[in-house]
Amino acid sequence: MPVGVLLALAACLAGCAIPYPDVRQAAYGTLGPDVIVMRPGSRAPLPGTAKYEANEFPFVPGSIAKPVNAAPRDDDTARAAEWGITSADRCYPSGKIHRLHDTGPVAGTPDIVIDYVFDLSLWGVVEFVTRGAPKSDHARARRDLRLSVNELKVLRRVQIGIRNVTYYEASTGQLAKARADIYSNRYCRNRVGGKGAYQIVRIYSAEVYDVNIEVVDGASVDIVLLKGQILSAFTKRVRGTNLFFALQASPVGKSGG
Repeated sequence: MPVGVLLALAACLAGCAIPYPDVRQAAYGTLGPDVIVMRPGSRAPLPGTAKYEANEFPFVPGSIAKPVNAAPRDDDTARAAEWGITSADRCYPSGKIHRLHDTGPVAGTPDIVIDYVFDLSLWGVVEFVTRGAPKSDHARARRDLRLSVNELKVLRRVQIGIRNVTYYEASTGQLAKARADIYSNRYCRNRVGGKGAYQIVRIYSAEVYDVNIEVVDGASVDIVLLKGQILSAFTKRVRGTNLFFALQASPVGKSGG
């Protein structure tokens, strides 16, 4: 296990949510090194909606996709791989094969905390090992939370809470039936057949639910307003408060079967 993950674990009592500097490290440390983060996040359709009833989930287990702009797993920095997948690069099985609720959900995964630390007095060995240069947290916050330079000056730390992490996983039989269903469609064979295709085995869903901030002593800031602004920016980046954010996949054979 990478040093950064060991140090983070050592700094946390059993059962607490370990803070991570970004989603890729959170996924690697919480869900395991083989997990793949989806970029920039995919909203889960709600029960009762047309997309839910049509089985039109971004990556219902059994779906086949070809990732684009993929970032590989980095064991040195304990970051999971990251995929970008557009609607043109995936096909999902018919609801007659199986539905999302036939594959889960399975609970029991720890909550996740995405942690942005701006005050160097809060940095210790763990932060320097897992985060790199101190300015990197400022860059992440400006990208993920849309914080201005002036806002960063009054903040010591921002934490985003992610809870209700569950997963859905297809069985071997469900995967085989989904594969046959998808490749029986010529349109899908053209889109996701051949080299570079992966079948989604498991997907993780979660809920973005809370923001905690620490401000510089004496700073004049509306904490409630700023927390709301940060939560809004983060959920826009990941496309909602309820989302599919990670998956596990296996390569499909060249023949498409």
